[in-house]
Amino acid sequence: AEGAAAPSGVVTELHTAAREGNLEQLEALLADEEKVKAINTTDQHHRTPLHLAAFFGKAAAAEKLLEKGADPQKEAMDGFLPLHFAAQGGHLEVIRLLVKKVGSKGDHGNVKRYVNRVIRKGKKSALHLTVSKGHSETARFLVMKGASTELKTAGGQTALDLCQDETLRDLLTGDAAAAAASEQDREAEVRAEDEPAAKRSKVADSGSQGSAPLVVDSPPMQRLPNEARGSDSEALAVSGLLACGAWALSSVDLKGE
Repeated sequence: AEGAAAPSGVVTELHTAAREGNLEQLEALLADEEKVKAINTTDQHHRTPLHLAAFFGKAAAAEKLLEKGADPQKEAMDGFLPLHFAAQGGHLEVIRLLVKKVGSKGDHGNVKRYVNRVIRKGKKSALHLTVSKGHSETARFLVMKGASTELKTAGGQTALDLCQDETLRDLLTGDAAAAAASEQDREAEVRAEDEPAAKRSKVADSGSQGSAPLVVDSPPMQRLPNEARGSDSEALAVSGLLACGAWALSSVDLKGE
């Protein structure tokens, strides 16, 4: 039918322009609403125009395709993503664009799943592919985005096993540790944001003896001046508050008021 997307298994003009990195032609094609409908059409090897831009390292072409709706999750033959093609060639800028698109909604978990996707043949991830080719910059970028250095291929090899460069192997080990620590911090922040504010500022039970007073972030009144505090060992009780150093709530039962 007129205006329909091109059928799969054919090489479209978008494929050719993306492969060659012909930005003038690509822009003209993407300006045509009917041509854009074919943006995720696959050729005989199930490759989209984005796959070809990624394979040949045409970052500018990849960027324009992504802006117009090219799917970075689309699989070619054997489960190859555009990411796998870019990783094989060590095309860092293309990888950056793909990862940015996948994580555009702020979902780091989605990015982590994406960079750990494996091809069906050999069960290799993008990190396996780029390390085996000796592409250090792309390898380090992928690890910092959550690619696992422990994920094994069908042959039982990790990316570190495939790495022939001892210096790079040490760097990747350090990057993996840093990425794990960053993820833990991110998860802690999410938990803190999800926790109700009332729970965070809950007053200690008045029956608890010997426990330290609960420090609160936002005092209900201004901090007392130094001369009004008394000695370090003496606290002034003011409206149920202890004024000594940082603001703190005393063990006054506020629930009965």
